[in-house]
Amino acid sequence: MRRDAAFSTPRVRAHASHSSWPPVLHSPVLLSGANSLEAESARTALLESWRAKGVVVLRAGSDAAKRATPNDLVSLSKEFGEVEMNPGVKKQFLWPGIPQVQVLGNVRREDGEPRALFQSCQRLDHIKYDPIKRAPVWHTDQLFRNPQPRGSLLMCITGPPVGGGTAFASTELSESNLPQELIDSLRDKVLVMSYAHHNAACKRSTPSYPLLTAEQRAKYPPITRPLITRAQANGEEVLNCFNSSVMAVLPSTAPPLQPDEMEHYETTGEKHDSVEELYSTVLPLLTAQSYVHQWEPGDVVIWDNERCVHAATWYDSEKYAREMWRTTFR
Repeated sequence: MRRDAAFSTPRVRAHASHSSWPPVLHSPVLLSGANSLEAESARTALLESWRAKGVVVLRAGSDAAKRATPNDLVSLSKEFGEVEMNPGVKKQFLWPGIPQVQVLGNVRREDGEPRALFQSCQRLDHIKYDPIKRAPVWHTDQLFRNPQPRGSLLMCITGPPVGGGTAFASTELSESNLPQELIDSLRDKVLVMSYAHHNAACKRSTPSYPLLTAEQRAKYPPITRPLITRAQANGEEVLNCFNSSVMAVLPSTAPPLQPDEMEHYETTGEKHDSVEELYSTVLPLLTAQSYVHQWEPGDVVIWDNERCVHAATWYDSEKYAREMWRTTFR
């Protein structure tokens, strides 16, 4: 059953300049465990930049990628908040003995089994969201959790010379090019989402992506939340609504999804028509201005999960290895 989301047709307005977004900090000491004045100054600069801009790039250098340990990344992550244990992530994709670190990419163990979570993406010549191809997969992380994680750190250990980048775009309404009439049409909308739907949706494009067990589905039931919220860091209004877990976007006064509808979306990964309407109306405008980070070993990007969306870009996973370490904090 379709419920009309009633999004306004947008008229584009001028976009704020992102010439200094995100800030980039060059410092090899932050992943060394050093406790010097230089390290303390670098940590302060990193935190202040993240709080001000929502995304910050740390270039620690290739030597850092060789010598840094997962515990070094956990230690740096603690500067931003309480580091999570990656609830719901399969153990094979966590660093052995250090569950705070999730491994992403295409690397494998000696027995040939994957030790990193891999998700395919389309090869595109642009990063702006394409409603026809429904790509790139712009999202915020783990929107299906309540409360959702505050942010993440992603570190490059090894990556391809071409492709495999990560794009970022601001979700702050004051920084967006969304027209006011479109923003107003979004204010009474709520998201219906679940972890089970997220994994079922991801599995449609990546067959190896794991589905939730019955126990996990019971632990992470569907939730609803407003489409527009205020960021914890600065109180700015943000569009906190793009994630594969979103199965419907409904007016706040609409009746809830029926149990059979919910079960269908959670098990098949199919989405309510309102989700595609939201994506096709809003995301092309929101991602018209973005930053694409082309990774080098030793790079770390820290982002605020409420104040930006991000998307992976294609790389030749048959030819090149990619290993990324990620932590999540709240």
